[in-house]
Amino acid sequence: MPATNIRQYFDQANEFLHSCKNKNERVLIHCQLGISRSSSIVLAYLLKYHYDTVHEAYAHLVAQRRAAVSNYDFFLQLIRYENDLQYEKNLATNTDSTKPACTENQSLLDTWVLPSISAIIDQHGFHLPSVEIFNCTTDHNMDSEHFIKWIKSTSFRLRDEHGPNDRICIIIDNATRHSELTDDTKQGKRAWRKSEIQQWLIRHRIHFDPIMTKAELLELASINRPAKRYKVEEVAMQFDVEIVRLPTKHCEFNPMELVWAALKDYIRKNNVRFRLNDVYNLAPEFIAGFDEDAAKNAIQHARQVEHTFRTGDRFVEENIEPYLKDTDSDTEVELDIEDEV
Repeated sequence: MPATNIRQYFDQANEFLHSCKNKNERVLIHCQLGISRSSSIVLAYLLKYHYDTVHEAYAHLVAQRRAAVSNYDFFLQLIRYENDLQYEKNLATNTDSTKPACTENQSLLDTWVLPSISAIIDQHGFHLPSVEIFNCTTDHNMDSEHFIKWIKSTSFRLRDEHGPNDRICIIIDNATRHSELTDDTKQGKRAWRKSEIQQWLIRHRIHFDPIMTKAELLELASINRPAKRYKVEEVAMQFDVEIVRLPTKHCEFNPMELVWAALKDYIRKNNVRFRLNDVYNLAPEFIAGFDEDAAKNAIQHARQVEHTFRTGDRFVEENIEPYLKDTDSDTEVELDIEDEV
């Protein structure tokens, strides 16, 4: 029953379940198949009393019952419920609900709790189990640690949905939070002290002379730097999910950039009261309306851009490069070296 307003039962169900928990009573939550409606009630309870986001609650539920999955409409209602709960928490922590509290030396913007979204799309639209709308603050930001946790839970869910044999890949860009190296492949930095560089060389079993300067040690570390491995790839690999990276500084190849641009435009046009709480409500509305046609259009646009670049590269290779004269030939370089000697 995708059109059912299950949200209207959340508060009543939560109150009943919480009272049973306080009495140490057991409760069986069921529906016809034990997959969607019962899962939604459990997720609402977890959101109310145990987790801050649908994403976190869903990860816990799936770990206990792998068949649990709310249908499309229920999932969106849960996202809205998450936003409502967070808004209530914000009101409870602010003495003046019309504006955030701030100190004399703190800007108003620094005290706002801003929404951030993690999600993936495919040719059918948003992959709803991966959608995470959370509050972006100084304590809870989309840093590399948060992103790696999201990749791990999303990779687990994708593998669980598609089975052990399908090839799965997630396409990402090269943002800083996507590119944290594993501890054993992190490279020496100029900001390191000499002793830190020496310890790095020792850990990687690279011999060095103790009298070497910091610059010499850095050069030695650079020559012997290990191949880069990223934490994101390592986590996804646990579930046999491949991470594909876009070329650096080429966001036009990423269809998700078009989706985020459309989302921002939708919020800008519809947030007529300029209230932050409306942003939390408008984001799920956009996600709900982003259908298969919209997803295919975004992906097709990225493919057309890629085709344009490939056509340009081919033109340069066939019509320009053959006529370019390489002034730095091997012979000339050798002559320069001989002259210097």
